[in-house]
Amino acid sequence: LGPGSVSYGSNAMMAVINVVTLNARDYGSARFVAEGTLTAPVGVNSSFSLGGDGDRYGGRYRLGAGFARSGRLFGLPAELVVHAEWQQEIGATFRMAYQNGPFEVRPGEPGWGGVGRQRMHVPMAYLSARLGDARLWLQGSAYRRSLPLAGTFDEPGTGERLTTLRGELRHDANLSPEVTLVSRLYGDHVRNEERSRWTLYYWCLPGQQVDGCNFRRRNASSWVGVEEQLNIDWKLDGRFVTTVGGDLRFRYGAARPADYTDYVTGDGPFTVRLPYWQSKSVIGALFAQQVLRVHDRVALNLGARFDADSLFGVRLSPRAAVIVSPTDRSTLRLGYSEAFRAPSAQELNDSDPTYVIRPDRLNAETVRTVDIEFAQRFSRGSFSLRAFGSIYDDLLVLRFATQAEFDAALDRRELVPNADPAGVNVWDNLDVIRAFGGTVSARSEPIDGLELATNLTLAMNDLRGSGSLPIIPAFYGNARIAYRFGETGPTLGLVARFSSNRTTYLDAEEGVAPNAGPLCDLRLTASGPIRALAGLQWRAFVNASLNPHTPYAISGGPIAEAPDNTLAYLPNTRLFAFVGVHYDLR
Repeated sequence: LGPGSVSYGSNAMMAVINVVTLNARDYGSARFVAEGTLTAPVGVNSSFSLGGDGDRYGGRYRLGAGFARSGRLFGLPAELVVHAEWQQEIGATFRMAYQNGPFEVRPGEPGWGGVGRQRMHVPMAYLSARLGDARLWLQGSAYRRSLPLAGTFDEPGTGERLTTLRGELRHDANLSPEVTLVSRLYGDHVRNEERSRWTLYYWCLPGQQVDGCNFRRRNASSWVGVEEQLNIDWKLDGRFVTTVGGDLRFRYGAARPADYTDYVTGDGPFTVRLPYWQSKSVIGALFAQQVLRVHDRVALNLGARFDADSLFGVRLSPRAAVIVSPTDRSTLRLGYSEAFRAPSAQELNDSDPTYVIRPDRLNAETVRTVDIEFAQRFSRGSFSLRAFGSIYDDLLVLRFATQAEFDAALDRRELVPNADPAGVNVWDNLDVIRAFGGTVSARSEPIDGLELATNLTLAMNDLRGSGSLPIIPAFYGNARIAYRFGETGPTLGLVARFSSNRTTYLDAEEGVAPNAGPLCDLRLTASGPIRALAGLQWRAFVNASLNPHTPYAISGGPIAEAPDNTLAYLPNTRLFAFVGVHYDLR
């Protein structure tokens, strides 16, 4: 999310994903990967459908290869890792009951629905090089998938594309036994595109595209930044450690968020100026952290980060933690943290001549969290218990525009003259979420080779006093059991993922909140070596879902209802199997 406090706090605004790459020694001199998945079709009611009536299985495969070299160059340790992959999916068919009403229907079709399937492919390449204390990292990918439920049902050409190129040059310098300096020069480029087709005039430009339209959304952003981080261990014993640093990033973004052409002729509009924006911005940040061990069993961790963003202003994010170790194997931590997510240039400039106008001003989304955690280690396992309370404030949502905002947009010629004032939206900081709960995690290896583990979370989430959040359950968790046959033998495992009831996600105008039921997925997995060839490994699993649908309502227009007057849900993948092999040439 950029140089924001979420990178350094204990609580994320959205999610934290740690990507760990192999060095040349662990990668091997060469590596080959081949994996595949087989998925069963889904029937009209999202039940298992094992063929017949045009239903077809689907699958995904992944092929990859790479090599690594290590040694010395110019008298310094050096290594190189290069890896490339190709993933492709032709999904299993799913059947949607035909829905009647003002939806995106092809001529001759009885309604919105039928048999559809998803397609996807992703080429990717990665390079990592190290020379002494310097490391270069590059990664690029081109992701493309279809969107069978957007616009006209299973329309060819409807889909999204995402192209990324990322890189980083890093240097770790030991300035003295007490002082280290980490320097990073990084850059990213991202291009995104979405296409769909609509046969209803009110999703297109009113009065101009009565036969429907092709919709296209495009945006691109690039940024380059430099970060310096100085670490000082004053006494070389970890009792008094100071970290200070700064980050400076330059960004550029541009987008055509709403591009309409005629469904039949492909011509663009002649009387409406389609939106286009570009943005140049700068982010600067200073951060500091102090670790102080005041006693052999008590430590303090204090930190703060100050961010200045030319798009929205400044923000100070403090955090603090007290860590107490009652015994050598137990830890008690009490922490407080603040984090934020700045509004993006996309949100600040988003507009559409039919239903979205630009906001006047947006604030940053913020989160404040207090948590307490106790962890205990045993000779053959561990467990932790955490309680937390979080307040997410000023969350960005699309709301209906006021009459004054609608009139001002007309005066700016931001909307078509005959736009519907009841259907125009604008981004605004509206939502507040209060989340309170706890998490239990445990892991044990009662005997050699046998591992048991579980993670359970209970959370009460309230959205501005209106009750629980859509999709998010109050209770969820996972559990696994695995057994390894000897040091080099195969491993068998059983994993379960489960949750309590989930509220269905619906458009705000519906005013109802159906229950999508609980979630339960089971996965039986196995992996191990193929002894006939050293370095050859295999893994496989079968995944079964006991849920007939996901908690997402779907339609080709406004929220649709099936013929039996029940809500139409996104079909759930009920059964799929996976097998893969990889070969490491040492």
